[in-house]
Amino acid sequence: MSESSPAAQLPALRLKRNEDRRLHAGHLWVFSNEVDTGQTALPKFKAGELVRVLAHNDRALGLAYVNPKSLISARMLSTWKVPDAAWFAQRIRIALVLRDVEDMPAEEVAKILNCGKATVRSHIANARVKFRKYLEGRRA
Repeated sequence: MSESSPAAQLPALRLKRNEDRRLHAGHLWVFSNEVDTGQTALPKFKAGELVRVLAHNDRALGLAYVNPKSLISARMLSTWKVPDAAWFAQRIRIALVLRDVEDMPAEEVAKILNCGKATVRSHIANARVKFRKYLEGRRA
């Protein structure tokens, strides 16, 4: 990630020493007890704010959405680019195709998209609603 990229301008969420191990193992959540509150005051963030997650030595670990009032204080994203509507639409489309067309279980789709099963289910539900609205618009 270059220092001039939009992601480099995001606020930082720093972890305590050795608290990045779970993220390196593929986990997608940062728990509040893993955050170095001496360097990163959780209450300063707004729920849903996009942040850079940094190890204790300032090594960038990824981007995440933060929730300062939850035990799960951040949820990691599978991208280094600041997500936009097209990024979300593509992920929703992939989830719908893999689940409904390819008949993959939600667990496999979650692995491919590097997210949780609940996120896959949410993406699929959103895609189905949009598809129904699209079909209704074509009938009119």
